[in-house]
Amino acid sequence: MNIVTPSFRLELTPVAAEAREAAAGDWVRVRVRAGICGFRADFEARTQGESLRRFERELGALQEAPARAGRAELACDEPGIDLRLEMREAGPITGHFALESERRGGAWTTLSGTFELEAEALAGIRASIVALLRAWEA
Repeated sequence: MNIVTPSFRLELTPVAAEAREAAAGDWVRVRVRAGICGFRADFEARTQGESLRRFERELGALQEAPARAGRAELACDEPGIDLRLEMREAGPITGHFALESERRGGAWTTLSGTFELEAEALAGIRASIVALLRAWEA
């Protein structure tokens, strides 16, 4: 999954095949790479496949009704990824994110912030979610 704006970049890619075999149920393990204003994140996280599918459907609803306010959200069932896109009736989509990674010793590090993107970007984000799920399930 990819979201790229002039100020923000988020990429989720499936982890190696051996890690997939260890995953149980509908868990999807991804490598998270992100950057905003010179800060970067690079870590592994887990989310439910259904959470990704729901996010893709919510993005579809935003895409189909661009003049209506709405929201799409991706949240991990455990710390890792919290991403929310909010569309107002006019103007760009506002994104809010918090990316959490556990450091050695048990302390958490969080990269969080906001960004904006245009409604035209939704189709590409949806396609990248579908591609992520296909790659994971292959």
